[in-house]
Amino acid sequence: MTERRVLIVEDEMIVALELKETLKKLGYTVVATVDNGYDAIKKAGRLQPDVVLMDIRIRGDMDGIETAERLLSLYDVPVIYLTAHSDNETLRKAIDTTPAGYLVKPVDERALYSNIEIAIHKHTIRKKMEARVASGEPAVHNPAGKGDCGLENAAFGQEVLDALKDPIFIVDRNLQLILHNRAFSSLCGMLGKTPVRPGRHLHDLLPESIVGSEEEYREVFSTGTPKKTEKILKSQEKSIFIAIDRIPTFSGPDVRHIVVIVHDVYEEKTSEMMQNIIKSEFKAIHEDISEIARLHAVMHAPLHEIRKLANAHGALLSRKTTLEEISQNTETLIALFSDVDSRIQHYQKNAAAWAPGRI
Repeated sequence: MTERRVLIVEDEMIVALELKETLKKLGYTVVATVDNGYDAIKKAGRLQPDVVLMDIRIRGDMDGIETAERLLSLYDVPVIYLTAHSDNETLRKAIDTTPAGYLVKPVDERALYSNIEIAIHKHTIRKKMEARVASGEPAVHNPAGKGDCGLENAAFGQEVLDALKDPIFIVDRNLQLILHNRAFSSLCGMLGKTPVRPGRHLHDLLPESIVGSEEEYREVFSTGTPKKTEKILKSQEKSIFIAIDRIPTFSGPDVRHIVVIVHDVYEEKTSEMMQNIIKSEFKAIHEDISEIARLHAVMHAPLHEIRKLANAHGALLSRKTTLEEISQNTETLIALFSDVDSRIQHYQKNAAAWAPGRI
């Protein structure tokens, strides 16, 4: 992948830092991180990013939507909104600026990656088409026999989709397949659903248990809001965890298509469950150690009493009262030692449960 330069506009420092680290891990170059519209415009003009990740509510007089409008008019840079606010009014205002994407926080890194790649590729294709029109050439060379799908391939970038390892496909309002990548074809092939070609209904290729019901897609078309669902697919061998991201694409104010990404999140889920188990076992170990420390502290009293009696009565240890006192404290001490031994055994059992050898 050639270097992709990203400008982050986010006023929450922790979110901005996490986003920057995620982008670096995905192979992007973060040219700058700013928290207000004026700095965003200044940095975009000087650094010329390939894409801008824009929080809608930022510091200063300009919100993210107004800032995006100015960036588009001044530098024609694609903007992806990144926001925790998905209400209809905010969404409507954002759609009016024709964004390259709209992601609701917290953002899945694969959805982020896909949005950035598609946004940059669509922008590049549009610029090439404009250049062809300006030079008098046809805007798009339509492959023979492809019909309207040739236009879709040019717009979305088949090579970008095929480079992604997750199954990705695009459907229209009738849930008919518009475009897909190789990983989606492979998934359908494993389930014996072939041929995979544009125009086929989604549920003729994959069952609702995997890709979701028509109602879930209708909701995205109706609201224009991205939707993520998680599913557990059970087989005889094991359970598989998957996440389905449905990302709307717009033509003016209307949702035209939905880009769907199928993630295998088995490793993430098992890692999350293991972390919870380890946290629980660490807590039990901490409680064991705390109890051992408490019992150790309690031992001081009978030990001190025995020592005091021995010092005080020395040669008179045959006295009945003195022996009874020592006996009582000794019995207390023995009981405490027994508690400590039991607690240590419990601690050793908990410690063995999370030992690296088990993981």
